[in-house]
Amino acid sequence: MRRAVLAVACGLAVLGGVHVRAAQDPPGKDTPKRPVFTSDVDVVAVDVNVVDKQGRPVRGLGVEDFKLTVDGAARPIVSADFVSMASEEPAEATPPPAPDRLVSTNEGIHRGRMVVLVVDQGNIRPAAGRHALHAADRLLDALNPQDQLALVTIPGGGPQVDLTTDHARVRKALPRVFGRAQYGGHHVSLSEAHAFDEHNSYESDRVLDRECPASMGDHEREMCVSDVQGEAFSVAANFRQQSEQSMRSLAALMQALQQIEGPKTVVLITEGLRSERPDALREVANAAAAARVAFFGICIDETGIPDVAADRPPNTPLDDADLMTRDLYRLSSLTRGAVFRTVGSAAPFERIAREISGYYLLGFAPQGSDRNGKDHVIDVEVLRPGLTVRARRALPLAAPRDQRDVLASVLRSPSPALELPLRVTTYSSRDAATGKVRVVVSAEIGRGGTPAAGLAVGFALVDEKGKVASSSYQRVPDDAAGVGERPVSFVGGAVVDPGRYTLKLAAVDARGRRGSVEHPVRAALTALGGLEVSDLIVSPPAERPGAALHPGVDVAIDTGAVIGFVELHGSDAASLKGATVSVEVATEDDGPALVSASARLSEPADGARTAQGAVSLSLIPPGKYVARAVVSVGGRAVGQVTRPLTVAPARVAAGGPRGLAGTPLPVLRFDRGLLLEAKVVAGALDALAAAAPSSSLAVGRAVAEARKGRLESLPDILGEAEAPSASLAFLRGLGMFARGQVLPAADQFRASLRLSPDFVPATLYLGACSAALGRDQDAAGAWTMAMLEEARSPVLSLLLAEALIRSGDLEAAVDVLREAAAAWPADDRFRQRLGLAYGLGGRAAEALPLLAAHVESHPGDTDTLFATVRLLYEGDPAQGAERERFLRYARAYVTAAGPQQALVAQWIKAVETGKR
Repeated sequence: MRRAVLAVACGLAVLGGVHVRAAQDPPGKDTPKRPVFTSDVDVVAVDVNVVDKQGRPVRGLGVEDFKLTVDGAARPIVSADFVSMASEEPAEATPPPAPDRLVSTNEGIHRGRMVVLVVDQGNIRPAAGRHALHAADRLLDALNPQDQLALVTIPGGGPQVDLTTDHARVRKALPRVFGRAQYGGHHVSLSEAHAFDEHNSYESDRVLDRECPASMGDHEREMCVSDVQGEAFSVAANFRQQSEQSMRSLAALMQALQQIEGPKTVVLITEGLRSERPDALREVANAAAAARVAFFGICIDETGIPDVAADRPPNTPLDDADLMTRDLYRLSSLTRGAVFRTVGSAAPFERIAREISGYYLLGFAPQGSDRNGKDHVIDVEVLRPGLTVRARRALPLAAPRDQRDVLASVLRSPSPALELPLRVTTYSSRDAATGKVRVVVSAEIGRGGTPAAGLAVGFALVDEKGKVASSSYQRVPDDAAGVGERPVSFVGGAVVDPGRYTLKLAAVDARGRRGSVEHPVRAALTALGGLEVSDLIVSPPAERPGAALHPGVDVAIDTGAVIGFVELHGSDAASLKGATVSVEVATEDDGPALVSASARLSEPADGARTAQGAVSLSLIPPGKYVARAVVSVGGRAVGQVTRPLTVAPARVAAGGPRGLAGTPLPVLRFDRGLLLEAKVVAGALDALAAAAPSSSLAVGRAVAEARKGRLESLPDILGEAEAPSASLAFLRGLGMFARGQVLPAADQFRASLRLSPDFVPATLYLGACSAALGRDQDAAGAWTMAMLEEARSPVLSLLLAEALIRSGDLEAAVDVLREAAAAWPADDRFRQRLGLAYGLGGRAAEALPLLAAHVESHPGDTDTLFATVRLLYEGDPAQGAERERFLRYARAYVTAAGPQQALVAQWIKAVETGKR
């Protein structure tokens, strides 16, 4: 049936080091109770049609709606999944999904149904069936454009059409199909010939008495009896031969269909079908079950219609019809089908098209001797009135088929399996042991409904010559089953030579559901500036410290942060050592970075380094983005590797606190220059003069230079010869602080305090040294002590408040800023910092009036404007005045070309489109 079959090795080797993980719902989230399967649960899958009076499949049935027995004994049903085989909309309204070079899926594929139209030429008389064959054309009208259709004539010699969506080929071939059967003879009908063949003396004598009456002469009657007997045996032998040929052809067809993955429908058009061997029907039915075929018969019923080719009507039309069709009905009952009698009506074909648009896949637990390899009678009932059930009654229940064999069969099939939704992608990196390329295969299995469990996964990498380069088989742990609507995550790997490959991955679960997908693979690293860089792995943060990152398929982040990981390889040690990596998120490959962070690189080892960086997504609106790792060598960007990224809505309570956490606020960074301003230095020198008058010419000269603003010259003026004093140490520290020599300056200020513990300027500048070194808690402690020892000043209050903010003590910072704003109302820095402190503490309602007032009077302050815009954005400005205020400030920020303008532009887009 299908000549183009992907050659994939049947033996799948287990590849070590496979990491399998299931995405989990957050603790405490309610999830529906569902049937639990494990790898050890033995489940038999049975496909069942349930239709209403018009032949439409009935949806929405559950386990509780079915009753299943094996040889009359009830068996527990553990699952009932409805499988749709027809698209819900016309094909032109649902085009196939656009190809994705990074992710491949079998979702959204409307492969349609596979229907094989079989015309039994050997069992259709030349003058019969024309109306039925013409009506078969209506079956084509009832199919969807994406349905595949084949035409097979048996026992051969007629037109043949392989499975195709080009239904016109079948339509064109049907008029060239002609029957060639011959039923009955001049003297005997088919059933009468059968009586002679079965040595039924009563029936045969009756026929002889009728055809060769006693009124004939002895010789004439003897010749007549000989003629009738010869004709009877000839008719019987011809019918037997026709039947055997048809049954062999059907068996061969079912065997061939086993090579094609997925459920199929065989529609046989015939006048009759008879099995000469008692077990022949079972053999065909078992082969049909293995091929997942539902068998329907269209029986041409011309009983009572005169045969123009015959010189007299048949003697036993009803008996002939029973003999010809009895086994046809038996076969359909064994194979999830039905028989429809017709002369030329299109109604049976239209009904079949409706019935095969969906079915149920039932899973039941076998018991006792069910798995003895013998045929068993399966009966399925639906506990709802008015419905028709079509199920397989012939089902040999041998030992469970090894999942390796099932996967190998699915991998060999040229058609994708669709019952299990699959999504797959790959990542390429260098294999340290071999120097080849390690291809990491990441897949998501199942999506929605009852999660997949008892899973096995197999895949093969096939090179461009059709040779299998690597293959793998993996049983998925039972505890990796997806929860709720979440799929199972699978990660495997293979080591191959660099090149291009086709990955074919298949999965099967405990309920017999199968899925497969193909994906193009580029097994190579990316050359950037003399280095080779692996594919970028983008992942949510690890669930626990030290846990491995999970390379996902479609990376959808709802945790507020994303991790980017790459490997760098290079033979040039200097380039490798001087490499840096920045992890960024942008709207497109070459777009401006919305957020970024420097990656942490490992030390070079064996010509390789790893780089890993975490980027906060708290400011990013939900949507599609690009994560990228930008590689630089010697401070110059040499290229990047990228990966799609989806930012999902964060899982936070609606109406939660709004804040500025994570917002870059340069205005709050410690500014060393603030303590070098002339007014501040003059105040310190005045305090120095009051506490310790000049004790030497060098100190006096240093003070004079300091008052002129020449602070950096102080260490040279004071030298090393002077006797230790508080004044000398302070002035020397002040000069070092002005030069940026923070650590030696701190030593000098400590020396000054040891000689004069109450000298407040030394405490002030010692706190500044701590702040310059990033020790904000030490700085806040020093400045608090300075405040206690002298009257509070604007500079000291500002420094203390900013240090408290940076160290996270927001309540103390708010207290300091409130007092400062009241004490110095003309200095709007305090109201600005107070607004930022409120914002960082999540007190948006108190922050916004202060920040808005500041940006109105300082339109060029893009830092404060950004903080204002962020608070307004987090307030969900969906409509009204808040929306207009947000858009006004946000557009002003973009116009001012603020450093975060790309991010703010995304906020504007999210608010304008209502997709925040």
